[in-house]
Amino acid sequence: KQIAYLLMMKRKSRMTTIFLTKTNCTNCGKQSIFERFDRVYAVKTPDIISAILDWDFFKFTCHNCNHMVLIDYPTVVVDEEQKTIIQYCADGNVDVLSMQICSLISEGVNLSEYRIRVVSDIESFVEKVQIVSAGYDDRAIELMKYMNSPFEDGDIQFNYEHMVFTKVGHESYQFMFINNQTAVASLDFSQEQYEYYLADVVDLETNTYYIDSRWAESFTRSSLA
Repeated sequence: KQIAYLLMMKRKSRMTTIFLTKTNCTNCGKQSIFERFDRVYAVKTPDIISAILDWDFFKFTCHNCNHMVLIDYPTVVVDEEQKTIIQYCADGNVDVLSMQICSLISEGVNLSEYRIRVVSDIESFVEKVQIVSAGYDDRAIELMKYMNSPFEDGDIQFNYEHMVFTKVGHESYQFMFINNQTAVASLDFSQEQYEYYLADVVDLETNTYYIDSRWAESFTRSSLA
């Protein structure tokens, strides 16, 4: 059972939507209330954006035994300042993604003014929110990740699965090499290199919602061709 309430913002037509959901703890079995944010307006609720970046957004802590788990659910972030919409849905369900967009349209969001991005795992969702919150272009970031990835086995002395853009401290950014959900190495973010790749995409009309490593590889190969 869900008890829905709305956190109203200054503009009445746009609001962060919160559902209070009753859920049973997997550890003690007791019922607790979990806050689920189905729609987040970034500029009006910076505390929620901070919760996303700190990986607290999906955490549920039992009120009885303090057992903590991640509760995965679809959500959408609207950054009116950076003009970007970030949709998250674990299984990429088209119906869910369409419902999210319809909700935004009903609230008066002019989609033609926004870039829309879709991600299907929590880590990518956190990363995408980090990129947008920092004011960076995710296409240039993905190109940096792709071009800084070792292409030959002898180019690297450790195993890793993928790279993640993240903030370190108050002002610094890095690319973390992740293996089995653990950071095994890092690479300092270069503003100069970012500007170099930004020049390749800043005026580009991107016709996909999925900006990731596959997009970066495809873009690089087509550019070389």
